[in-house]
Amino acid sequence: MKIIKNRYLIISANKTINDAIFYLEKSSLKTLFVEDNKKKFVGSITDGDIRRGLLKGISLTDTVKLIVNKKAKFLYSDEIYFDKFNLSYDDAINLIPIISRKTKKILNIRKANFNFKDKKFKASVLIMAGGIGERLMPLTKNCPKPLLKVKGVPILERLIMNFKDQGFNEFVISINYLGYKIKKYFENGKKLGVKISYIEEKKFLGTAGSLKLLNPKKIISKKVIVINGDIHTAINYSDLINFHEKNKGFATIVCRSKELHFPFGIVENQGKKLLSFKEKPKYKQLINAGIYCLNLSSKKFIKTNERLDMPNLLLRLKSKKKNILVYPLIEQWDDLGSIEIFNSYNN
Repeated sequence: MKIIKNRYLIISANKTINDAIFYLEKSSLKTLFVEDNKKKFVGSITDGDIRRGLLKGISLTDTVKLIVNKKAKFLYSDEIYFDKFNLSYDDAINLIPIISRKTKKILNIRKANFNFKDKKFKASVLIMAGGIGERLMPLTKNCPKPLLKVKGVPILERLIMNFKDQGFNEFVISINYLGYKIKKYFENGKKLGVKISYIEEKKFLGTAGSLKLLNPKKIISKKVIVINGDIHTAINYSDLINFHEKNKGFATIVCRSKELHFPFGIVENQGKKLLSFKEKPKYKQLINAGIYCLNLSSKKFIKTNERLDMPNLLLRLKSKKKNILVYPLIEQWDDLGSIEIFNSYNN
């Protein structure tokens, strides 16, 4: 097993979950190992542990000791040449901490050697790119929002190439406003090394309506990732699909945790009586990230040519007793549909 040297793989139990997210992004290896204040091994943390913690209401400012997996696998330094346990791809383990039997401290971290091919998740991607882009006017007066450039590359091209880098090659783009320009630019996707087909809306169908127009013959899976065409993110789409499948989801909505700072002191009262003050409180909320994983059969709950936004579709599915999941996004994410965010990417 190869020794891995990366200072962002070990984190103190007293660090915050925000710190853990930063470490995960820096290491890019999806696993952290936790030590206490005496440098003794405590356990591990993965992005999945963070997501589960957020779903339970744990705050990003809480310490990682609240989410640490204390049953994490490890090897003592005197047994690294023995096969103490069998690992497979499905264990989701590719890093093993080597621990001193005497001090319980982490001596090094080794990369496990597995002989397997990377698992591939098959799913078609539906990109919603038909909006007018009103928040970006006048930039979108003669250019559809998905073709606006960030550092010289159209937003939509960046999105597609990010998917391609993760093994996705089948795309359907729903177009409306100035859609012919998008179609002319990307054509069938050959120049990007992918396959692209189009849904051409005759009227604005919202963020879910065009799902009804998907041709099942052009879909390689019964699962569809639906994403707004102005999203810039480092999400791992395979993890999203795995989460959706493992939890038997009918639809999964990706959400981003945001802390909202109220700039005024809040007065709490009961009728005429003062109860208390909250000085400039902070509220933690999950916001819609504009990314979804849906079973293809979701389309049967949409009427032909119905204008429908995704939140309304999800509530409709929920009313039909379908299993609707929430997937907390801890990776980098931005909505490039606002002029402030768009300009920040080009500065």
